[in-house]
Amino acid sequence: MEQIIISKKAKKLLVMLSLAVLILIVILIIVPRISVSHDKTLEASLHEQLQTASSETFDFGDHIDYEWKEVIIFPPYTDEAYMKAKLGMRFHDPVDMSLRDDMELVVVVKDNGTFAYARAFTRYGYLQQQQDNITPENAVIGSEP
Repeated sequence: MEQIIISKKAKKLLVMLSLAVLILIVILIIVPRISVSHDKTLEASLHEQLQTASSETFDFGDHIDYEWKEVIIFPPYTDEAYMKAKLGMRFHDPVDMSLRDDMELVVVVKDNGTFAYARAFTRYGYLQQQQDNITPENAVIGSEP
C-alpha cells in the first residue's frame, strides 16, 4: 500500500481550518441564545397589570429602563421561524412558544440589536394586539381580562 505523506504546512492548515469551522459553529449556536435576556422587572409589571387590572392600559415606556426600539407581542403557539421573520433578524425563542398556550411572549428589541423578553401568562388576561408597532413614541397598549 502506498502511504500518503502530508506536509507540516498542510497539517497546520487543516488544523486551522478545522478550528475556524468549529468556532463558527459555536458562534452560530451560542450567540442567538445569549443575545436574548429575561426582563423579570417588565414581566412582574405585566403580571401585576393583568392580575389587578389597575388600569386598562399599559405603558411600556414606564417599565423598560434601557434604550429600546420596539416591542413585539407574540401570541400562544407562535413558532420561532415566524418570530425571526417578524423581527427581521436572528432570534432564539427562549420559552418554546410554538408549544405554549399559557402565555404571550413580549419581545423588546434593544437599540444595540439584542433582545429582552418577558412572559405574560394568559391566566391573568391578554395584552391587546396593536395595529402599529409598539415604539418608545407609541408605547401604550390596552389589556383585557
